Amino acid sequence: MKIDLSGLTINFSERPDNIREDEQKGRLWRDYDVHCSIGGVKAGLIRVSLADKYPSEELNDFWHNLDTIPPAVRPVVVWQETEKDFYGQGVCGKLITLANEIAKVKFGQPLASDTHFIGSPAYNWKERGFAEHPSRRVWEKLEQQGRAYRRAVKDHARWVMK
Repeated sequence: MKIDLSGLTINFSERPDNIREDEQKGRLWRDYDVHCSIGGVKAGLIRVSLADKYPSEELNDFWHNLDTIPPAVRPVVVWQETEKDFYGQGVCGKLITLANEIAKVKFGQPLASDTHFIGSPAYNWKERGFAEHPSRRVWEKLEQQGRAYRRAVKDHARWVMK
């Protein structure tokens, strides 16, 4: 059954849902859970994380917008999921696209992909083996639609929304 995504609504909180410390790199992460629904029914979720800084050795055009002074840190989509009834309907792509518009206003930067769920294979219990993670396909579709562009960072594919 094809779902009409024009009625998709999102909830992007004003304040972080979680603040966590990365002791190894000496930075704080602010996590925002962005929920979406269609007709009042929960359809999906993405988690957007924003670090307060990156070490100078990680200064590059993926983690930072080098066109700003000082270089601005990009918010990263570190988790994305779709409710089972909405699989294959483009929910996460639409959610990322809408959340990106808010992120550009809220953080002054577009969203970027993470590596964990993009580069790590997912275990398919039905076929008992590993397969490409569905999150990667979402970002590839966003690239094909001209909504994101690809960057290789440390030999991993990453995407940045436009």
